[in-house]
Amino acid sequence: MRFTDIGWLCAVLVVFASVVFAGEIDVVSYDMQVSFDPESNRVDVTADVHITKPDDIDEFMMLFSSFAGIKSIQAKTDGSGNWSNMHYSFGGQDSLYLGVQPDQVEATELILRFVYALQFTQKSDRLALDRGHRWYPMIADDNAIVTIIAEVPDDFIVIASGNLIEEDTYADPARFVWETAIPVFKIPIIFARSNLYEITKIENTRGDKEIYFYNSGMLKDQLVDNILNEAAAVFDFFSDRLGDYPHSRLTLMDDSDLQGANVSTGLMTLGKQYLDSYRQGQYETLHVSIAQQWFGSGVFGRYQGKGFWLPAVIIPQHARMLMNKEIIGEDVYVREMQAMLAQYHEIEGSRGDIPIIDIDQLDSQAKGMVIYAKGPYVLDVICRQIGDGAYWQMLNDIYRDFLGRVLTYQDFMTYVANYDPDGTLETKIRVMLSQPGLMK
Repeated sequence: MRFTDIGWLCAVLVVFASVVFAGEIDVVSYDMQVSFDPESNRVDVTADVHITKPDDIDEFMMLFSSFAGIKSIQAKTDGSGNWSNMHYSFGGQDSLYLGVQPDQVEATELILRFVYALQFTQKSDRLALDRGHRWYPMIADDNAIVTIIAEVPDDFIVIASGNLIEEDTYADPARFVWETAIPVFKIPIIFARSNLYEITKIENTRGDKEIYFYNSGMLKDQLVDNILNEAAAVFDFFSDRLGDYPHSRLTLMDDSDLQGANVSTGLMTLGKQYLDSYRQGQYETLHVSIAQQWFGSGVFGRYQGKGFWLPAVIIPQHARMLMNKEIIGEDVYVREMQAMLAQYHEIEGSRGDIPIIDIDQLDSQAKGMVIYAKGPYVLDVICRQIGDGAYWQMLNDIYRDFLGRVLTYQDFMTYVANYDPDGTLETKIRVMLSQPGLMK
């Protein structure tokens, strides 16, 4: 895996000098009514956003697309309360400032109702939206339970994260209900004409989970079967080692406009580079993406926070290697680790050799080497000291305790310390994660 009015803005900065940003406002859940009209290429949304807040906050900010056509934003304190209009203004690109009504300031829980439309210029048989589009109001680094009730023309389908609770394609409009079983970091949704995809599914060995593949015609049927069989075997392996997968299904689909992959909770979109490797019988990226259903999209990192890449990439990458070690043999594991270290040595000691926990974005080849090459070696040090079995148990403990939550660097180190009675391993791992280079 190598890889606006300046005067108004000033006023906003003064008025919102004490505005609460991410951290104190928590989004608990989204209940979303969504409809898509392919003729006008318009998405209409009513989103009920359940939040908790401190009892003295009257203003806060959420991230939301500046291009959304907002019809109204209202709030109420409980299920039986009256809706009150909220004051709102955009204070810069995608920064939506919200004012709480005086009689709701002391409330620690609010339901916010956003009614808006998203207009797109280019008509298409497929429209995909994700967190980066900011198509829904959000708090940075916040996870929430999501329910989406979507209505589309009867020749369209809707694909999203989590479980497909209800599907009625005979109605007009067709109705799809998707729901996540755990709080999730991002909310993707895909509207597509139904004749674009051939849908194939396979069950895991226990028979309690299903893996679906939506094939747009990019892949031959035999390759789809191979991918699903490979996915099911890896899915079962990580279920046994890491813990039970929280949803009843995992959805895979191809995307000709994507190069790599977009992995979210319960939904994996695979691009050209990944699919080309599968045609050659190379499934390493598929293995990592499935491992990320446990770490990365099950247990989350704090985006751009210290140690984000540990649960997001390093743990699933190393889990794939440990799987190969167990199934294929230790020689394969050792050779791959040696090859990774050789790649890391090429940049070791250079200006690009940044400590793992200080890397915010993978915007250079050197940073990629630190994450993908040095990162698994650090976890290998843990395995060699406590044993593979204890290491899997440590990950199982973390997954059990942090499913649907953010795992920080300090959280991870706490679990390392639990498996390190004399403290020598914890000290070594802290140095390796927080400093450049390798401990000699």
